[in-house]
Amino acid sequence: MTTAGQFSRHVSQWIESQVAPEPQRSGEPKQVGKPALTLNLDLAEVSWVSSVGLNELIEINLHAKKSGVRLVLTNVQSVVREVFMLTRLERMFEVI
Repeated sequence: MTTAGQFSRHVSQWIESQVAPEPQRSGEPKQVGKPALTLNLDLAEVSWVSSVGLNELIEINLHAKKSGVRLVLTNVQSVVREVFMLTRLERMFEVI
């Protein structure tokens, strides 16, 4: 089982690896930028979320936005969706 903190670090490392600029060789035209990335987190297997889990999701979301990555939460179960609504975090996350 992976803890929320371990998962958060793994996702943050993945985001960094995807948005890190590629080295430019001399004589090559400048890259305008990489296309925007979307990270879909499938929460189908998540039946509840603790405050620690919520904090880690907030950190992942902030890191993604800072890096120009769109974070989308998918297949969110009704119990977890209700937690987002009660904590008003549904405004912070894109949930589909």
